[in-house]
Amino acid sequence: MIKNLISDLGFVFQFSGIMLLFPCLYAFLIKDIISFISLIFAPLIFLSLGFLFNVLSERKELNLKESFILLFLTYFFLSLIGSIPYLIYDIYFGNQILSKNIYEKIIDAFFESSSAFTTFGFSLLNYKNLPEPFIFYRSLSQFIGGINIIFILLTFIFSFKTSHLLTKVLGFEIKRRIKISIILVLLIYFIAISIFSFLLVYFEKIRIIDALNIAFTTFSTGGLKSFEYSNLSSIGKAIVIFGMIFGATNISIFIFEKFRKIAILELILLILFIFILSNFLTFENFIDKIFHSASILTTTGHSYLNLSFSSFQFFIFSVFALIGGSILSTAGGIKIARIFFLIKGIKEIIKKYIFKKEIALKDYELIAFPIFFFFVFFTVISALIFSYFGYSLEKSIFNSVSALSTVGILFDFDINSLPILKIWIAFLTIIGRIEIIPLILLFFKVSNKQD
Repeated sequence: MIKNLISDLGFVFQFSGIMLLFPCLYAFLIKDIISFISLIFAPLIFLSLGFLFNVLSERKELNLKESFILLFLTYFFLSLIGSIPYLIYDIYFGNQILSKNIYEKIIDAFFESSSAFTTFGFSLLNYKNLPEPFIFYRSLSQFIGGINIIFILLTFIFSFKTSHLLTKVLGFEIKRRIKISIILVLLIYFIAISIFSFLLVYFEKIRIIDALNIAFTTFSTGGLKSFEYSNLSSIGKAIVIFGMIFGATNISIFIFEKFRKIAILELILLILFIFILSNFLTFENFIDKIFHSASILTTTGHSYLNLSFSSFQFFIFSVFALIGGSILSTAGGIKIARIFFLIKGIKEIIKKYIFKKEIALKDYELIAFPIFFFFVFFTVISALIFSYFGYSLEKSIFNSVSALSTVGILFDFDINSLPILKIWIAFLTIIGRIEIIPLILLFFKVSNKQD
């Protein structure tokens, strides 16, 4: 099993290494040598390890259990290796962007990196203190973690049978060739990002690099700040709102006809929830309300105004953030469709035990139950941990949900927060991003059938 994982992890490393060469190229073009030296280590390590792993091991098809492990290792090692540029920039070149203690520097760097790759999008750093190539590096890291990694794994690594089973876990089921479908999805994202960037440049007169940073961050529902959104006009903010909604939209709308109806229903409800939730915000400007409401519901985490909630508002936003966006999107959370499946499942169970009827649920509908339990369980555990360290109950719950659903908004949290809480949040963002670790045991028998 280890050799299988090493080989496929090598492919992921090579892909990530190639993608992360672009910020290095940008640093070289603008003659930012310090950023270039700091950033180049990550892609070089990715490419070197990727080549070494592929040479030392022979690629074989992964079963479902190994595929889950690969997903976890992917996000962990992306975050770990991706933290190196921050450490070099801070320690070697003496730019004080992290904590003073060396151990805390390592934790800060890992937190920052995992926040990008998992699309959590909360930063301990002030982006204004970072050079432009680093901002581009962070934005691209979100894009890699939010859009490309899962699609690349499904397209080039997992076998058809494993991909078919994994799509059930993600919340849908298809019979057509998934690899072709996913390549089409990537093409759709690239076209949407290109149009989005063009519109921002045209209407807001901002630089192309700024537009690309906003695009990569928004479509991956990441949220790491790269621009002062308060400087955008109402048109610019509306464009960003569209990007957030697009990122949280089920891609079945575009390619999977069988699930198009539920994808459209998810989209309609998402937009409806955004308008409903905006009424709970106290901002005077309508576009500000919609922007921040969409930011939380799509789990993007963009923000340019100070958020201040009452206990009731904390509860409302925590519930909707826990639900998140649509299945098969870059958004986090339980997902809207799974709430449908959960309600349907409860009805079927009632029919079975009260009216003695057979349960008629499909695999991807049954998945809603363990995923719902997974999110609620870790929310409760995490809230208790935050409360232990002095956070109020409402902030403990919201911060926990925010990390699990990769919303990227935290209250009373910054670079001076306890290292143990930084590690805990980084852990929550990783398991929240992949959302399927607890399903390994559920699919253990299925996995064995593949061996």
